[in-house]
Amino acid sequence: MSILLFLILAIKPEGFFEYQGEIFNLKGEYKFVGYSKLNLTSRQRISSSYFRTDLVYISYHGKTQYDLTDFMPEYALLSIPFTYKSRLYFRNAFLRVRISPLTLQFGRQQIGWGTGYAFNPTNVFQKKSILDPSYELDGVDALRMFLDIADFFDVDLLYIPENSVDSSSYGGRLRGNVKGFLDFSLGYLDYLSTYMDPVIFLPFRKKNKIFTLDFSTEFLGIGVHGEGTYNLKTKKKIGLLGIDYTFNDGVTSCLLEYLRNEEGKDNFRDYNPADWLDYLSGYTLTMGQNEIFFNLERIHELFTFKISSIININDKSTIVMPAISYSFNDYTSLQITSYVGLGRDGTEYSNINDGVIFRIRVGF
Repeated sequence: MSILLFLILAIKPEGFFEYQGEIFNLKGEYKFVGYSKLNLTSRQRISSSYFRTDLVYISYHGKTQYDLTDFMPEYALLSIPFTYKSRLYFRNAFLRVRISPLTLQFGRQQIGWGTGYAFNPTNVFQKKSILDPSYELDGVDALRMFLDIADFFDVDLLYIPENSVDSSSYGGRLRGNVKGFLDFSLGYLDYLSTYMDPVIFLPFRKKNKIFTLDFSTEFLGIGVHGEGTYNLKTKKKIGLLGIDYTFNDGVTSCLLEYLRNEEGKDNFRDYNPADWLDYLSGYTLTMGQNEIFFNLERIHELFTFKISSIININDKSTIVMPAISYSFNDYTSLQITSYVGLGRDGTEYSNINDGVIFRIRVGF
């Protein structure tokens, strides 16, 4: 790894340094956890080939060891430890080769399926944070092939290897554009997913087969987007529909998304420890069946003001997230986000309590 780091530095990478700190309420006592992150990006185009690497070193400090049961209602469970560990890793590392009409892409990369902002049910390989859905995601080791089949249509095929061919994930989608008005895709995935065993509370993996759909368009100045899945084994559907609008002043915008998740539950009294562990581990999208995300944002010179909220319609819990960011210059920015979870004990967002996150980033 040291030799690789030397080679990356030798070609003068771009990137950023980021520091984040979080003060949060854990069972009535305020804790602090922070990290320092260095992201070195190298990219190069040679004829019809292109490669990119994002080498990341992240170092945690403060409270780094947790018990997941502290974030759940009171159950008679043994401790389930979780630790933030400092590490050096590749967030992205891929090679792209263009052989018209084919484009081949190998390595750790962004999957990029779906049109949702807060939730992406069609991207089953990468999970967003509800506190910052726009934050960059770690890539997935995959083999991709894009095939142009017409002026406005292409095919995206992917293969994600596991220990054996039978356990590996694969799928594809047809992407198209209709007269410059509607972007859409139709797809299929046979993928390996992780769940928590409801008896022994250990993760296990099983295959799922789903059909996928997503679209985006604009009507009367209002952006409309959506995506969804249909599970061929469970016969359950997950769907998202969203709208976004920028007001006439050009600096104020809003976004509204509704998520229907048939894999969730309509009564919080039916939540069990396995449901909580699935949710806290990122194995499931939401705990409730019906959720709404709202975001209102306004830019004022170098400031951006934002307030977001997610509401679980079924258990009536919510998380509210006001935020402010400031750009010192083209390379340096500061973002402060506070959050508070509200609801009855045992509901999805009530156990989040409250906290403040500050993040400063310097690009180079």
